[in-house]
Order: sequence, then C-alpha cells, then structure tokens
Amino acid sequence: MDQALLYKKNLLAIKEVNQKLYKRLEAIQTNEKYEVFLNQKDLIDINIYDNHKKIALYKNPIQDTVIKIEEFAKFIRYPFMVFFGFGNGVFIKSLLNNENLTNLIIIEPEIEILYISLHFLDYTEELLSKRLTILYTGDIDYYTIRQFIVSGAFGAYLKTYNMHIMSPYYGSYRDELLRVNGIFIDAILHFVHSHGNDSKDSIIGLEHFIMNLPRMLKNNTFKSLTNAKNSSVAVMVSTGPSLVKQLELLKQIQDNVTIICIDASMPILEKHGITPDIVCSIERVVETAKFFETTSKDFHDKIVFVSSALQHEAIYKNIKGGDLCIAMRPFEYMMHFGFNEFGYTGIGMSAANMGLEIAYLMHYEKLIMIGQDLAYGDDGKSHASGHVYGENEKSYDETDSFILGWGGHKMVRTSNVWRMFLNFFITDIQDAKEKMTVINCTEGGARIDGTIEMRFADAIESTVDKSFVKQKIKPSKLPTEITKLNLRKAKEVIEDILIFAKKSKKQIEEVFLDIAKECETLKELNEKKDLEKIDFDHIKELLRKIDDIKALCSKEKFRVLFWDAIQSFFLSLEMENALIAVKPADTEDDMKVKLIEFLFAHKPFLYLLAGGVDTVITVIERAKTNLYEEVNQI
Repeated sequence: MDQALLYKKNLLAIKEVNQKLYKRLEAIQTNEKYEVFLNQKDLIDINIYDNHKKIALYKNPIQDTVIKIEEFAKFIRYPFMVFFGFGNGVFIKSLLNNENLTNLIIIEPEIEILYISLHFLDYTEELLSKRLTILYTGDIDYYTIRQFIVSGAFGAYLKTYNMHIMSPYYGSYRDELLRVNGIFIDAILHFVHSHGNDSKDSIIGLEHFIMNLPRMLKNNTFKSLTNAKNSSVAVMVSTGPSLVKQLELLKQIQDNVTIICIDASMPILEKHGITPDIVCSIERVVETAKFFETTSKDFHDKIVFVSSALQHEAIYKNIKGGDLCIAMRPFEYMMHFGFNEFGYTGIGMSAANMGLEIAYLMHYEKLIMIGQDLAYGDDGKSHASGHVYGENEKSYDETDSFILGWGGHKMVRTSNVWRMFLNFFITDIQDAKEKMTVINCTEGGARIDGTIEMRFADAIESTVDKSFVKQKIKPSKLPTEITKLNLRKAKEVIEDILIFAKKSKKQIEEVFLDIAKECETLKELNEKKDLEKIDFDHIKELLRKIDDIKALCSKEKFRVLFWDAIQSFFLSLEMENALIAVKPADTEDDMKVKLIEFLFAHKPFLYLLAGGVDTVITVIERAKTNLYEEVNQI
C-alpha cells in the first residue's frame, strides 16, 4: 500500500480512539526534526535520525529488532505491557502477533516520530480493537492513566507492570520517562487501594453497617438532602495547616454560602464562631467520635450531619442535636438491600473526598476549598491550629515524597496517604467538571489538578453574593409506615444472605480440603524423591474444581455480597497467581511445574476465601441484633 494511504488509514483509526493524538498528528505536514532512512529492498529496515541530537534511533534497525524480539520472548504470556517509545514500529508489530498480548500501551515523547512511523505498517485493526494504545507524553496526566487502568481488563496482572524502553535513544527523555512512570505507579496503587487494602477494615465496616441499619432507616434520607441546596456556592473546610488564615474571611460570608466541613474541622470552626451547614464523617474508627464529643449541643443543633453507614456507634452517641443523614457507601452489599433513597456517597477515602461528592450531588455550581493542603506546612505541621489531635498529629516519614505545590511555584512534602486522597480528588473533580467548578483557595499545600487556584478573597469577590442570606438546610424522614416496611425488608434480606453464605462456605471448604490433601501428598513424594508417582490427571481435576470456585466467585450474588469484604486479599492473591501464569512453559516439564505451582498457590487462596465468607457470616449474626429487636417491636 502507498505510504500516504497507509498513514491516512492509521490516522483515521486513531481518530476513533484518541481525538487529542489525532489532532496533533493531523497538524503535522512533514517531518522536520527527523530524517528517515528506508531500505527499499527490505521495507522493515527503517532508521530515523534526530538532526538536533545528532543520533539515530537504532545502530542497525534489523539486528536491533531481532535482538529485541529474542529478549522479549520470555514475556510471551504477558497480557499487558507498557513501552516508552514507538520507534520505527516494527518491533511493536512483532509484539502484536502474540495473541496473549491483549493490551499494549506505547508512550511516545516525540509526535514527529509517530508521524513518520505510522507511514510504514498497518495498525488499524489493533488500534480499533484497543489492543494497541498510543499515548503522547504531552497528553498524559494522572486522570488519563487512572481511567485507563480502571477500564482495562488486566487488574490481576498489574504486578507485571514495567515501563520498558523501546531503544537506547529514548534514554535521553529521562525526565518525561520518570514522570510518566510515576503516574502509572500512582494509578496502579490507587486501583489496588480502591479495592481495599485491609480486609479487617472491610469486615469492621460491614459489622457497623448491619448495626446501623435501624438508625439509618429511622433518620433523614440522603435523597432529601440532595434536593435541599440553600445557596449557589459551597465552601468546603478541611483541617490542613493553612486553614486558620482563611477563617476570618469565612466568618464574614458564613450567612451567604453553604459551609460543608469535615468532622475534624468542627472544633476549630466552633472556636472561631463559624457554624457549618453540613458536617461529613466517614472514618469507621472510634477515635472519630472525639470531634463530636468536644463540640457543644447548641453548635450541633444547627448542623446536618452526613455520616457514612459504616461508622462506629460512638459517633452517633456523641451527636447531641441537629439533623442526621446516614448515607451508604457505593458498596454492592449495601446496594443489595435496595434502600436507594438513603443514597450512596463516600467513593473516596477521606471525609473531604466525601464533601466534594456531596456538593456535586447537591448540584452546587461552584465549590471553594480551603484548608485542603494534603501536605505538610512550611513549618512541618500536618494540621491546623486547634485540631483535636494536635497540629503535629502526623510527622515526617521516610516514605514521604515531594509534589508540586499550590500555585505551581515550589515543591511540597506529602505522605502516601495524602497522595491517595489527592488522586481521588483529581479523579472526582475531572468527573464533575461539566457541572461543578472547583476553586482551590487553600493558598498552600499541594496543587490539585483540575481546580482553579485563586486567593480566597478573590474567590469571594467573584463568586459570593453578600446580599443573599441563606436558610437552614432541612432534610426529611420517610413516613413511619414505610420505615416499618423497610425494617422488615432489611431482616428478610439478611436472612437470605446468611442462607446463601453458608451454602457457599461449604462448597469452598470441600474444595480446600481436597487441595490441602493433595499438597501434603506432593510434599511427601518430594521428600521421598518419588516425583514420578505424581498424578497430574488428578492435579488437573483439582484445578478444574478451583475454576468452579472462581466461577462461584464470579456469580453476581456472590460478588455483590462478599466482594467488598474480601476483595483486598482476593485481588492480592490473584495478582500473585498472575505472576505464575505469565511464566514461560516451553516444555512438558515446565508445564507440569506450573500446574503444581498453581495448586500450591490456590491453597491459601481457598483458605482465606472460606475464612472470609465465614467471617461475614459471624459478623452478620453478631450485628443483626439491633435490627431484629427493632422489627420485634413493630
């Protein structure tokens, strides 16, 4: 095919999947920085010379490509690979001949190299099927990679991630390579943490939710709150070290804007004579109750408290007045109960993430953020003056890192936890951008991509109508008869969950015992050096039983009821098993070794799976008392 027609064909395919890249390529009329050397006798003998750096992409294009193909033969079972640099595209086409490779991501720092290389080989099928993704470094930010990781089907294989370099030429782009690699690592960690990083925490949350069901059903609905906006501008107050300098301005406009604050900010606001409209609380630990305990009843009476349904009961015992909405988190086991009018919020990991989400769901067009540092102050302090647990609740740690600060003028020190919160903000703000503008008036701390950075005084001047006086937000409860029906329904759902859970546990335990027995047999044969007596047909049969259990785990009801409680260890073990899956097995002996490795790897998997389901049963049995007592009194 004519090179110009081939390029046009590739370009039209890119237009379908990546508009930004298409527009960049469409703007190029000819190559200026690079010179092309093409051997007409061998059309894959393509070299590209950088006239500025005075260096070619390859010493010997064919020889270098052959060496690369041999080097990457060991990756033949990898379904997911990332390369920095497109090169002349020949090696990429070779990789795509491997049907196991379902996601190949290419990061290219030079748009002109793409323009040149897309003239030589046809990538349209791979581009349109999204087996091949090409990204220009100038278009890469955290949100782009985060969305890519979330939407991909390779979650279990993320431990195989590596940023491979296409050729030594690309080593000269060290800063861009490190930046993009850092974004990939952040996005992968975010993906893993969003699936839970502590099964114990998940189980505690489940227990609290079951215990809180009666309290949730008898209080105000979150749906009624989302329709109760009392101004056009919301101000979200967090407890970063920069907060105190903004409080005088906040006090001046407190009657004109909706103030949403996190629970930790309450004592500080009360001390400064500022009353929030909404207080968000998400942490399930008992220590969170301290923020409510140390604030007064008069203060509470004017507030709508929005609590996550998985919080500790001590928090509710310390709420002295006001209105309470207990909203569920968007976990599938909570959705299974069908109480949608009580709503779902708290996708992120912090009360501030929750506050942003509430502002969006309440249809605020503008949200001003203050005190959202997500970094240590210049003096090393982690929290605002007046914080219940002290200004230095968090201290420097060796795992801390430096990121770009507010205003873009300097780097600031942050922690791994704050970076996770930051990444949730970036994702949520990008998702909300069509309906809500977020203005970051923290005037310190970390830069939050997607926000407009502005001095608080300037934001007030441009967005706040001081002649407007807000009314109190007033959510509402469901009628008593509907509440009684919901309580009965909750009990019926719990009974059904327990029946299904006990049946599933029995099935998993039976397979686990078979696997454990075979593992012991294999150990004995190894000790006696009687490996020729291994029954591989039996091992294959046991692996089929494991597949049956995985099929059970894939069933909608199982996933809905147990996934949020067990997914942290489930994903971790699946990622470990993926490392075995991608190992090359070129001989029959290699395959036999892999079968045995798979068998042993699934022994702890089944043990933890059965234990996880058993724990869910135990927790529900223990936590259902409150609900059953309420139903019995109807």
